[in-house]
Formats: sequence, C-alpha cells, structure tokens
Amino acid sequence: MTSPVLFLDPRVRFISLLVSTMLIFSTFFPAAFWKFGAFLLCIFVVFWLISLDKARSLRNFFRLSMFLISLLLFLAVVILIFSTEAFKQRLENFLDLATKTFLIFVSTFVFIIDSDFSDFIKGFYLCRLPSGFLTMLTFAYRYFILFQEELLSVFQARVSRTINRRPFFEELKITGLILNQYLVRLLERSEKIYAALLSRGFQGRLGFLVSFKLKKSDYIFLFLFSSVITVIKFL
Repeated sequence: MTSPVLFLDPRVRFISLLVSTMLIFSTFFPAAFWKFGAFLLCIFVVFWLISLDKARSLRNFFRLSMFLISLLLFLAVVILIFSTEAFKQRLENFLDLATKTFLIFVSTFVFIIDSDFSDFIKGFYLCRLPSGFLTMLTFAYRYFILFQEELLSVFQARVSRTINRRPFFEELKITGLILNQYLVRLLERSEKIYAALLSRGFQGRLGFLVSFKLKKSDYIFLFLFSSVITVIKFL
C-alpha cells in the first residue's frame, strides 16, 4: 500500500461528494457532453491524489461496475422502451440519466467507498449526526462481514462433503436446511458479539483511536475542487 499524495479529512470527503452530486444532478449533459468528460477528469485527478492503493482501488471499482452496468441496462429498458415520448427525447433523457448515474457512482466510490470505513464513521460522528444511526450503520457493516464469512464457511463445508451430484429438488431441500442452520449460527454469533461489547463497557457510542482535525490543505482542496466543478457546471 502506498501513501496518498493528499490525505483528506473524512468530513471534507463527505462535503465534496455532496457538492459534486448537487452540481452533477443540476447539469443537463446532452446539451454539452464535454462537461461529462470535464467532470470525469476532475474526479479522476482527485482519485489519483487521495487514493491509498490505486491498483487495488481500480480492481474494486471494476468489481462494483457490474452493479452499475445492471442499473444502466435497467434504465435503458425503462426509458427507451416503456416511455411514451418521442425517440429523440427518450434518447436524450437516457443519456442524461446514464451520465449522471455514472458520475455519481464514480464520485461515491472515490470519496466514500475507497476510504477506510472506520474513518468514514468517525467523520460522520464529527459532523454531529445521530449516534444511534451511526451505531446502527457500523453494526450493519460488521454484521455484513460476519454474514459473508459464515455463508462462505457453510457452503465450503457442503462442497467438501459432496461426492455425487444429487437431483435438483434434493439439492434445493439441502440448501434450505443449510440456510436455516446458517441463520441460527449467525444469530448466536451476533448475540455473543453484542454481549462481549457490553462486557467491555459499550454504551451506544463507539470510540476511535484516530482524532481528525481540519488542516489548511483540507480547506484549500475543498475550495479548489468546489470552484473547478462549479466553473464546469456554469460554463
């Protein structure tokens, strides 16, 4: 892992995402497609400046892009086939919505998904968001990891014990029994984790070892980034 050229405070990442999202939403791209390229170039420069590990981040982006492709295909079907407007208007609407979706997806990945999750939650705490919501968000993320690990271990055990291929309905029945056992194990582990947290003094608010403080570079980045994308929007 390499050090980023510029380390941003999580609050600056969040504000930058909000600013870029608002400006992207308010831009009609079919009227000026060069703005799409300008926005994308600006976000790519930010990615190069703040990414911790560019190669790993690009691999993660291409994995997540399958979701983006599915979403764009869904939008194409809904707008181009089921809309009652003229074809030119439908095409413009699809291109506008597709470019906005792509840019917001890339912006979210660069500013939020590609950052460390604990830093992201700490930034939300510093933004004075409700602690109950943030605790729920943190537990949802941790339990998702637990869910993934348990599911992988259960199906790996099943594959290791399978010799001959069974009929489809028998496989379906066995899969249902495995999922039932899996959910029971998941609930048991989640209860043990929560009990362990309570035994260590957990009172609904998470503690962090890292303490963030806004630096001059954070203010300069936020000003320059907001200024550039605002100029792109209103040109």
